[in-house]
Amino acid sequence: MAEDDRGKPYRDLPELYVFYLTEADVWNGEQTVYEVTSLLGNTRMIHSDGKHVFYVNARVDDGSKIAKMMQYFRTADPEDGSQGALSKRVHFLKCEEGGIEIMCELSERIQKRGEMIGERRGEKRGERLAKQMTARNLSCMGMAVDQIAGAVGERTAVVAKWLAGEAGKN
Repeated sequence: MAEDDRGKPYRDLPELYVFYLTEADVWNGEQTVYEVTSLLGNTRMIHSDGKHVFYVNARVDDGSKIAKMMQYFRTADPEDGSQGALSKRVHFLKCEEGGIEIMCELSERIQKRGEMIGERRGEKRGERLAKQMTARNLSCMGMAVDQIAGAVGERTAVVAKWLAGEAGKN
C-alpha cells in the first residue's frame, strides 16, 4: 500500500492485478490462464478484497490471444509482427540501431551487477575461510574456543562447530 493510501476507506483503494507468467502449466489444468479465487476461512464463500491474481503459462496453447502472446514471448522473434506494438518494440530493440544500443547498455549493466554480486559473495567466502583458518591455527596453539571466537569476531558456537568439523576430518 502506498503511503498516501493510509487512512483511506477500504472501498477507495485501487484494484490490484498481479500476473505470474510461467513457462510451465504449474497447475496442470491444461489452461492458459488461471484466476486465483480467495475463499473466506474454511467456507466456500468468495472473499473479494480488490486483489486479482492470475497465472498465465506459455505451455498450453488454447488458441486464445493470450496464448498467442505467450508463444510470442517464448521466441520474441523480431520478424513476427503478430503482437502489434509489442512486436514493433521487439523489432526496434533487436534490429534497429537505437534499440540495439539500448540492449547493449542493458546487457552491460546486468553483467556489471552480476560481477558485483559475485565479487561480494567471493569476498564473504574468503573472509569466512580466513576466519576458519585463523581459528584452526589458534586452536592448534592452545587458545580456548571463547578466546578464538573473540579474536575472529564470531560466536563461540560457530567457532566450536568449525573446530569440531576440522577434528572430524583428521
